[in-house]
Amino acid sequence: MAKALRLVRESGTTNMPVTVWSFDTFPAKAAGSYLVGLLDELGYRASLHAVSNDKFWTDLYNPGLKIQVSIGAGWGADFPSPSTFFGPLLSCQSADGPATNNWAGFCDPHVDTLTSQAQAAQLTDPAAARRLWAQADHIVTDQAPYVPILNAGMAGFVSSRAGNYQASPMYGPLLDQMWVR
Repeated sequence: MAKALRLVRESGTTNMPVTVWSFDTFPAKAAGSYLVGLLDELGYRASLHAVSNDKFWTDLYNPGLKIQVSIGAGWGADFPSPSTFFGPLLSCQSADGPATNNWAGFCDPHVDTLTSQAQAAQLTDPAAARRLWAQADHIVTDQAPYVPILNAGMAGFVSSRAGNYQASPMYGPLLDQMWVR
């Protein structure tokens, strides 16, 4: 906490207002309240704006509202590749659309160049592609357009009679892969 307080002071953002958006239901509202308390401790003037599920998603896609922080919105790639994150969330092209998943409005032409080069190198020089993706990742991480505050996990409990339990992080247990004695 001491380091966080020092970084906030150094940033010159102390006492700035911050609005945390969340769903008006548990657990999102509780997580939003917790985050508001934490931001207050760090020296910000934080408040919670809890809204219905429909209003949350409608407003989140409205760039005119300039939502600073939200609890409940996240991203799950449909394929485990860097391009499924950089393209829709971290590119200049995705920052321009009215209904975009690039909620931060992030645009860095240098990152776009690196990701284009990485995609081009992916099939012919995978090692070079990995280096380029890593460079782009470091630049974006340093700029912090998104700050993850939750990384959900799951656990599966099965009978000792069940075998070959496998789970997808997106869809849960893969029932067609299991067997029961």
